Amino acid sequence: MELILKSAEISIPHAIENLEQLKAEIMPKMEYYSSLVVTEESIRSAKADRANLNKLKKAISDQRIAVKKRCLAPYEALECECKELESLIIAPIAAIDAQIKAFEEIEKNKKYAELKAYFESVNNLEFLALDDVLNPKWSNKTLSSESLKEEILTAINRISDDCEQLRIMYQNSPLLTPIINKFKEKKELSPVMVYAAQLEKELEMEQKRKKESNYKAVENTVDIPVKIDEIPEKSNEIRHNIEPEITGTFRVTCTRDQLISLRDFMKSQGIKFEIVDDTKKLEKSTKRSN
Repeated sequence: MELILKSAEISIPHAIENLEQLKAEIMPKMEYYSSLVVTEESIRSAKADRANLNKLKKAISDQRIAVKKRCLAPYEALECECKELESLIIAPIAAIDAQIKAFEEIEKNKKYAELKAYFESVNNLEFLALDDVLNPKWSNKTLSSESLKEEILTAINRISDDCEQLRIMYQNSPLLTPIINKFKEKKELSPVMVYAAQLEKELEMEQKRKKESNYKAVENTVDIPVKIDEIPEKSNEIRHNIEPEITGTFRVTCTRDQLISLRDFMKSQGIKFEIVDDTKKLEKSTKRSN
């Protein structure tokens, strides 16, 4: 199939024959008009000169446009004929293109299904999906299924090893669960290690705050003097009916309410006790330890 074009000789002006002569005549007049100063006396003649110059300019422009149309007339006819042929070819091209795309889509889906089946056969991580380890350019024909399978297996092994490494590192840490969850999200070791370091720092600060809070609570308990009224002894009649009395000394550490409950219990049991105010001794001991 070959496109054969007709040729025709057309006489078209291609230059101004007396160009130099016209320049020689026009240039002096243009210099005159360029330096012309319009006054009240010369305004009428200036307008007439402007009209004549516009007529000359229009005549030159009209000639140029007319010649251009004569030059383009053969091309415009050829252009219409070429476009008519092109429109006949567009339809079969579109039909073939649709068939090719449909075939390539089938091949692409077949390749993806093969890779997915392989992934499911080698993957043992519930948080991992095929798209997490699949090369983004997997659909390119230059990447074979075998090479893509090797990449998938390598990626799965790396992620599995990294996850196990984190479990071993933080097996005795309360941070294990959030760190593993972060790894399941990122699937990369480096950002998770940064995250773990931040959690460890926050945990250390929290433990320090709790320790200081507990220490202050103990100090406040020691500093609060608790006075318990002396309990009158029970009658001799009651004491004669109980077991022989013995004397023991002990120290208790508890809240104020617990101490009051202990006092009431000893009262109810007829136990004799006395208050030993050694708060000052405890204060001195605490200062020395600090």
